[in-house]
Amino acid sequence: QARAGELSERAKRAELVLFLGAGVSAGAGLPRWKGLLDVLAKEAAVFQDMRIEEERILKGFNALNPLDRARIISDHLAEKDKDSKKSIGRKVAELIGRHRCYCLSHALLAVLPVAEVVTTNYDALFELASQYARDTAPRVLPYQPSKPGSDRWILKLHGCVKEPQDIVLTRADYLRYDE
Repeated sequence: QARAGELSERAKRAELVLFLGAGVSAGAGLPRWKGLLDVLAKEAAVFQDMRIEEERILKGFNALNPLDRARIISDHLAEKDKDSKKSIGRKVAELIGRHRCYCLSHALLAVLPVAEVVTTNYDALFELASQYARDTAPRVLPYQPSKPGSDRWILKLHGCVKEPQDIVLTRADYLRYDE
C-alpha cells in the first residue's frame, strides 16, 4: 500500500514514465509474443509439409528461443513473398493493425498525467486511447519527433504497425536494432 501511495503521489506530480508491454494490449484481444508467433507460424504455413512425427517437430520448434522461431517464420514468409525482405513485419502489421478498439487498461493509463511513454507494442491502441483522453494525438517516436499541441510522446522501441518495415521480431532485427 505504501508503494501504491508513493506511485500515486508521483503520478499527481507528473513524475512517472510509463513502460507498456504486451500485457496492456492483451485486454484488447491482441496476442502476447508467443501467441503472435503461433499465429504467424500458421499464416506462414511453416508446418504444411509435415507428414510424420508432426508432434515431435512442433515440440522442437516451440522449444526454440522465440527469436529463432521468428526467424524460421520470417524465412517461410519471405519464400512466399519474393518482393519483400520484411514480409514478417507486414504480416504482423496486418494481424495486429486491424484491431481498432483499445481496452480499459489503455484508457486508464492514458488519463495519467504522464508525458513520456515507452512501449515494445507494435499496435497503436495506446495512441488512440491517449488521443481521446487528451484531445490531441501524441507524438510517436521516432516517426513524429515534433507535433504542434502534443505534450505526450510515445517511443515505439520495436516498431509500429504503421511502419511494418521497422518491426523488430527476429534475432537479426535485434542485432540491427541500433540502426
